[in-house]
Amino acid sequence: MAKSSKRIISFSKKNGIYLKDFKFYEDDVLLFGREDSGLPDNIIDKSDFLISIFMPNLHIGTNDKK
Repeated sequence: MAKSSKRIISFSKKNGIYLKDFKFYEDDVLLFGREDSGLPDNIIDKSDFLISIFMPNLHIGTNDKK
């Protein structure tokens, strides 16, 4: 049985390859976690690549309430 050519690509705020520096292929499988907690480490560890998405800490304004 031939090995799948699909790559598992995880996305995170953690240190990885910068999004702008990565070349994607048609068969790539893209994994995104929750915005607040991201992907679990055990999923990232099993991925072929980790892509960093820069997430600036933006202040929304005075109308944001918690």
